[in-house]
Amino acid sequence: MVMSLRDLFGRHCLASYDQQLCLAAVVGDKPWQLDLDRGLLSFSADLAFPIQVLGAQAEHDRSWLWAWANRQSGIPPALLRSALQLRDFGIVNGVKELTEPRLIPREIDGHYFALVAAGVCKADCYYRCPYEGGAAFALIPEAPQVRAQADRSATWLASRILEVISKWEVDHRSAIEAYLEFKGYRCRKEAEHWLAEADAENQLVLEFDELGRLSKLETSREPPPRRDKDRAQVGLLKANSNRVARSAASLLRTRWKRTDAAAPLASTLWRTIRKRQADADDAGL
Repeated sequence: MVMSLRDLFGRHCLASYDQQLCLAAVVGDKPWQLDLDRGLLSFSADLAFPIQVLGAQAEHDRSWLWAWANRQSGIPPALLRSALQLRDFGIVNGVKELTEPRLIPREIDGHYFALVAAGVCKADCYYRCPYEGGAAFALIPEAPQVRAQADRSATWLASRILEVISKWEVDHRSAIEAYLEFKGYRCRKEAEHWLAEADAENQLVLEFDELGRLSKLETSREPPPRRDKDRAQVGLLKANSNRVARSAASLLRTRWKRTDAAAPLASTLWRTIRKRQADADDAGL
């Protein structure tokens, strides 16, 4: 079976991106420390994750070097298992970018490879570790704190879908279908019209145009009103939202490519979602 890197990215990008935002909510702006001897990425005394080293990207020419090909850095073999798993996957499925030791990609970067790796290796997330002259990318196979941040609400999914299709060129239908499956949504399809639901309060209505591009995205039901004891949390959640957004931007720092087709749709649907959130605020939810 021959598979392109772009197809592979489309299959995993939404789920991996979702998990990166969850990581941002956990680590915030905490300083990090990478210990290759112990195989740990630490953010504090009580927040550390075992890691696998994926590869590194140089700043001067944007070249990417897979960790299994980096013989000068002395990376312990135990930290190369995921990178080697990805290479073997590339050999079996004909994804040459996963098998070549060094690449100079034009329009993709280490984040692109790491998002793919997180999906293929079923890792919880990854982290970019900058150093003078470049950055290493570390896969985090197990991160219970990150999994605890998972959000299955329809509004969360809608926001992630819009962000991803405006940042990268992907096949909308296949990417969204894989994401809905990852989040445990059931999907009923009638030609270009989809209804996806996790439960009665979390449903998405999607439509695609003749080219397979997303043309409509709605949450079909508003979330139920919060109980009085829940409302006390609203102020704290809103205060934290900007911090989480800044952390996510730091984790995912890269040159996003916004497609002409996706940008108008994203802008329109973002306004719809923002209006619904404002209506909910006005209603005291």
